[in-house]
Amino acid sequence: MTEYVIVYAYTVNSGNSFIPAILKNKPAYLKGLLNLPGGKLNVGETPVEAAIRELKEETGLDELSVIDGMCPFSSELMGVIKFDDCVIHCVSVPTIYQDLNQQAGETEPVDWYDVEELLQDSKLIPNLRLVVPLMLCGVKGWEIEDHGDGSFTVK
Repeated sequence: MTEYVIVYAYTVNSGNSFIPAILKNKPAYLKGLLNLPGGKLNVGETPVEAAIRELKEETGLDELSVIDGMCPFSSELMGVIKFDDCVIHCVSVPTIYQDLNQQAGETEPVDWYDVEELLQDSKLIPNLRLVVPLMLCGVKGWEIEDHGDGSFTVK
């Protein structure tokens, strides 16, 4: 089963109200939709390690502990989204609001979004309407089954 990660990169210096989101241009079925930063897990990588790596690649943001060694916040696996053929690990990563700077080779636009406005945006991937509030509230251990037809089961 293929494993992916998405990153809820919350900003500790802006009241947790802004997160980066990616305007997808690939694959074709996601083109024009907003997603959280993320990607495939590499062999031997934990979901948290993959989340931190993907966040840096797609946004230029560092986990807050890299910026401030005394940081009391840590990155955490919060829950998973399951499909028939893959699983997406959802990881919360603390950072600070700063300019976004993607690594070379990244082709999908990234920007900061106010969480409340993002949740109302019709371009937001449907399952993120459940995931983002769970992450925002710090809920851990959840599992969402995405049936691929717009319906979900939450455990």
